[in-house]
Amino acid sequence: MIMKEDQLPYHTSGNGSVVTGDGSSTVTISQVTATVAHLAPHTASQVSIPVESPPSGTAQLLRIRVETSGSNGGAITALQVAYDNTIVFTTLVPDGDTTFEICPEDGGPPNPPPNGIVVTLTVGLPNIDSSVNIDLVTLGFGESTLEDVG
Repeated sequence: MIMKEDQLPYHTSGNGSVVTGDGSSTVTISQVTATVAHLAPHTASQVSIPVESPPSGTAQLLRIRVETSGSNGGAITALQVAYDNTIVFTTLVPDGDTTFEICPEDGGPPNPPPNGIVVTLTVGLPNIDSSVNIDLVTLGFGESTLEDVG
């Protein structure tokens, strides 16, 4: 069960069991966690997590929470959110070896599409024994009102 630490009305998530990789690292899936590790001498790879759209078609993305842990230098270094095939948010992640939260500025990306959302994480693996566990990605959505528009 996900605890709602904020007052946002909608939360959607994808756990580690739905992570897919780009082929440049190994992704080992357990019931709720994905472990990303070296496959070859690559120092970075990308993994994707599909997340359902919120039930409201007018909700905006206001919060991103990634539950992760890195070992031996492994960390999430960047994050992007795509609605269908359009990238709507991207950012670098300074401390991606532990659970982190990001709150998009300016009211967040445009309203989510009906077909789904994909969160892509860039995983840094600087050492041959580096790895990152990805447990959960949760997106928080809220409604925008005329009062919110400056």
